[in-house]
Amino acid sequence: MKKRTAMFLALILIVSVFAGCASAPSAPAPAASTAPAAPAAPTAPGTPAGSGNIIVSLWDYSNTEYYKTMFEAFESEFPYTIEVLESPSADYIDHVLIMLAGGAAVDALFLKGVPELSTLIGLNHLLPVNDYIAASNVDQGAYSNLFDHLQRDGDVYGVPFRKDNFMLYYNKDLFDAAGVAYPTDGMNLQQFRTLAAQMTSGTGNDKVYGAHVHTWVSQLFIMPRRVGEFDPLREDIVPALTPYYETILAMQNEDESIMDFAALRAGSVHYSGVFYNQQVAMVNMGTWFTNMLVENVGTDFAWGAVSMPSATGIGNTGGVGGVTPICINRNAANPQGAWDFINYVTGQEGATILAGTGILPGFTNAAVVAEILKLPGVPADMANYLTVPIIIDTEMHPSTREVENAIGDQHLLIMTGSISIAEGLAEAQQDINRILS
Repeated sequence: MKKRTAMFLALILIVSVFAGCASAPSAPAPAASTAPAAPAAPTAPGTPAGSGNIIVSLWDYSNTEYYKTMFEAFESEFPYTIEVLESPSADYIDHVLIMLAGGAAVDALFLKGVPELSTLIGLNHLLPVNDYIAASNVDQGAYSNLFDHLQRDGDVYGVPFRKDNFMLYYNKDLFDAAGVAYPTDGMNLQQFRTLAAQMTSGTGNDKVYGAHVHTWVSQLFIMPRRVGEFDPLREDIVPALTPYYETILAMQNEDESIMDFAALRAGSVHYSGVFYNQQVAMVNMGTWFTNMLVENVGTDFAWGAVSMPSATGIGNTGGVGGVTPICINRNAANPQGAWDFINYVTGQEGATILAGTGILPGFTNAAVVAEILKLPGVPADMANYLTVPIIIDTEMHPSTREVENAIGDQHLLIMTGSISIAEGLAEAQQDINRILS
């Protein structure tokens, strides 16, 4: 088995870039207009064209075992050695931008989502992979509709490594003890509120909350986004978000069936801990939570999941979440090696390893779903939510992040009662109109 070195060259590159360009602006400049030399034509599937090193950029490599398992499996089958450039998770995209602007020798790049992908495409840092996809006969249908979200002007710039679908997770044991029926697909907001109130009991440290709404602004807009009610780049957000804010604030202030938003922020309360400790009966969360439950709960208590509630009670017709793509650096020294790596870890082999940890891969078929269902505590009906079409929570657009931040600024004020729902959403809409103009 070939050895790999987890290299922390990112920090060295950052220092060298800043040392040589102290007077440069903080944002990296777009790539030069002179196009790099075209990469060699991609080879047919099963016939890797090269050997040597593949330099891969990602975050959390050191504490994520499935990366090591996957990379070792790849090295055992292909004539390459992987070198890892690991950057801190919180600052990952900043490190990537600095590395690429400085001409770093990176071949393959893991990205956290579509907004980061959009940024790198705009800066001309990524190589289109259409020809590689065609040469390798990649079955795009096995990735649901995710390739639609990774392209611009007909060029595809990444392959889905993993995806997420937000669902309503619930503690079956708490519902059984209370004698209350489990949540179901297709609940409307009033039904969700009523159920949370029924599941709320106790006081003080012994209180069990019927539901948990985390502090992210996405916890609010992810629900209407799933059913096509929320599209801030094209439609007014006020009618879309108003019923959701009205419901969540009533649950917080009147029913006291969810924890207080300000207290959650002040106490840095994590959604996982309150669910593990059975302090909340329900929580909206992405499918990465399955991996967390497998590792931290196992079979200590039974849990389930259904589609999130919506204003009009739409069932499990589709999901909403993010996609983690892997891309090729336009200036990669080994683009064929990068593609062979990407094709492996995003295909059947890599997806099987990923699913064995409870993480939902981009490539999903019956065999991959079966791997997830084997895990301790995972309910059999989870299969219903793993292959549905996914609406991306934040789509590819140059202003996506700015728009989300504009809503987030008002979200804080609305949830703490500093401003009314109507005032906050109107202010957010004005900011969105300014950003998009």
